[in-house]
Amino acid sequence: MDVTFFRHGIAVDRADPLAPVDFERPLTLEGKNKTEAAGRGLRALGLHPSLILTSPFKRCVQTARLIAPLLGLTRKSILEREVIAPGADPRALWPEIADLGREAIIVVGHGGVIEPAAGVALGLPTPTVDTPDVPDLAFRTLHLKKAAALHLEVEFASGTRERGEAGASFETDMHARLAWLVSSRILRQLGRL
Repeated sequence: MDVTFFRHGIAVDRADPLAPVDFERPLTLEGKNKTEAAGRGLRALGLHPSLILTSPFKRCVQTARLIAPLLGLTRKSILEREVIAPGADPRALWPEIADLGREAIIVVGHGGVIEPAAGVALGLPTPTVDTPDVPDLAFRTLHLKKAAALHLEVEFASGTRERGEAGASFETDMHARLAWLVSSRILRQLGRL
């Protein structure tokens, strides 16, 4: 399965006194323009996802809606998931992805959320609810700036699950390979070719 992580575009600064609550912070005009240009870069890379999973936060949903048509997807192909929202355990995303049974998906999320989730797949030390003191190597090595992307090739072994807090199920038997990590600037340049 191909899993592409894409960080949301530039949003209204949370320090802006006129900014709405974090959940409602929208993309700026610059954020929309750069996200759309980066989305054309994803298309130029030959991505053919069948689905976009996104955090329910407004800036992520807007990002997903901007890139979906560029990749031949409709709004019905966008699914909002709390497991990509800030504060989610980075392991919680993988059972949902495994259960989708798709060949290629895009995950739109937040910095500090998608990098640890990718790190879990790659076996990098990543803080979780159970291990909050682990150094966050995944965030430091896979850090994505706004409207940047990383692509994993993931294989799941069937039937191996681990139970987390409150009965959450985490996929633990998988193998992933980092295929590429591309900045927003490079995506925008690729989109112009």
